[in-house]
Amino acid sequence: MAANHKYLCRVDHEEDLQPLEVSETMAYAESCHFTVHNQPDGTVVFQADNGKYVSRVRYGDIDLIEATKDEIDESCKFYFRYL
Repeated sequence: MAANHKYLCRVDHEEDLQPLEVSETMAYAESCHFTVHNQPDGTVVFQADNGKYVSRVRYGDIDLIEATKDEIDESCKFYFRYL
């Protein structure tokens, strides 16, 4: 839950634009559910409720995180460090 008491979810703006936003007030909404897949290289990838993988996407000089990739590539991989 974010500071505004909302949850991270996939927002369906358009077919090609599926950004992650902190906008949902119900944690059990399907768009707030992500499946975590461990990768052999020690990274993890997240799969959204639409079946697509979460990825960093660059639009000009703006970076977004969206659930739009059909296949896993380097921009879908995230590293975690345990403190």
